[in-house]
Amino acid sequence: MNKNTARNARAIMLGCLITASGAQAADISEQTLNYVGTFRSLALFQNFEGPFWQEELTKASEGKIKTQVTTFAEMGLGGSEVFKLLSKGLFDVGSTVAGYSVEEAPELEGLDMPMIAPRVDLARKVSDSYRPIMSQTIARRFDGAKLLAVVPYGPQMVFCNTAISELDDLKGKKIRASGRTTGEFLEALGAEAITLSFNEVPGALQRGVIDCAVTAPCPGTTAAGTKSRRTSIRWRSAAGTMSSPQ
Repeated sequence: MNKNTARNARAIMLGCLITASGAQAADISEQTLNYVGTFRSLALFQNFEGPFWQEELTKASEGKIKTQVTTFAEMGLGGSEVFKLLSKGLFDVGSTVAGYSVEEAPELEGLDMPMIAPRVDLARKVSDSYRPIMSQTIARRFDGAKLLAVVPYGPQMVFCNTAISELDDLKGKKIRASGRTTGEFLEALGAEAITLSFNEVPGALQRGVIDCAVTAPCPGTTAAGTKSRRTSIRWRSAAGTMSSPQ
């Protein structure tokens, strides 16, 4: 990678630390970072991801770091392409769901194991324990990219177009899974797992391509676009990852 790209990566890390030491802002050169995020409609983006990249980083760097922010959904991407395009230098920093990238980096599946982290504190322990492997994997698989952060998603639930009262009701249904490990879990329950990115779910539910979808409670309620019913099945699923070229 060229020197400008490496400098950008260092600037991002400095940006995270500027609030702790105001003197660091003077050491950052003026630059513009292109950031590709996840889903603008989600609370995660609206409350944390968006404000950090669109406002806080520029403010903390005293205006020296400016950003251009978009999302992979707005780019017409499904999410699996983010790290590959990042490694080719199309943008400076990218975020996606770990489970979306397992075709290129199967090691990332270790972070997306249903039922092992039903609480936020356990999700953090899993993330911290697995982070060294993720860092090595992202660097090796994506041309030296650097892992900047791991963000656990909320508890996952199943939304269906028909009433669901128990696990046995999922047998034979076509259910959207965000990744392979979630799909294997659903198949163990007797369902047919179909892998779709989140932005494909509303249309798939409306057209009857799938009967149910696994996603978080808030986006599932607001984005389904159908009179879906929610089951009581919950688990912590894929964590989002944020990376930058080395």
